Amino acid sequence: MRGLATVFVPLVAGYYLVHLSYSILSPRSDAIVDAVTMFALAALLVVTARRMFLLVQLTALGVLLCIAVWTYSDIYMKLGILDVSSTVVHDRESCLYFSIVTFTTLGYGDYRPTLDGRMVAATEALTGYVFFGVFISMISAYVAVFREEYRRGK
Repeated sequence: MRGLATVFVPLVAGYYLVHLSYSILSPRSDAIVDAVTMFALAALLVVTARRMFLLVQLTALGVLLCIAVWTYSDIYMKLGILDVSSTVVHDRESCLYFSIVTFTTLGYGDYRPTLDGRMVAATEALTGYVFFGVFISMISAYVAVFREEYRRGK
């Protein structure tokens, strides 16, 4: 579990700082609450036991996923994204769609970031890679613990 903590805590801390800096640039009353909630969920992921709280860990990870994608879509709404005809788009649906496609690193090409949003999109794609790596490591750790308990006859 310590291996997960050494990977996940710096990622969450960096994301927390990005979210906090965004909330300073565009103050919203719920931005700080989102950041604190995300940080608390990340702490919950680190401190929970392996097998007993897997459901809690996966739920917290799912909520973190939703908060991350939603926050990146907020950033894209502020910066704008370009559609196929190179028109800048700021609506919620397009920005949320672009955020999901970028987070999962699908990259369909129907929307692309503006010059100001390129680094944000790159950061989101890297966050998606790490996120899914953490998810797979959690599942494999659960399977290893379950297999070991099965061998011992518990």
